[in-house]
Amino acid sequence: MQTSLPAAKAEAKKQMGDAHDRAMPQEAPDWRGTSTPQAPSPREQATDQLYTDAKRRNVEGRSHMDKAELQRVLGRS
Repeated sequence: MQTSLPAAKAEAKKQMGDAHDRAMPQEAPDWRGTSTPQAPSPREQATDQLYTDAKRRNVEGRSHMDKAELQRVLGRS
């Protein structure tokens, strides 16, 4: 049994539409409601800077030091 030309076109369009839908990228994820990373606090920034300075000066054990120890080793108050 042969299908009519309009029915064949409709079927072909339907099949191409399905393939087209599969090839199209999905919608971008919804980022609303997610928080962005916040900047480090002033205390963390200072500690990071102290660590960087200690690294430049090749201070041994710097990774195990807290802020006060880094300040003392670097001669800062």
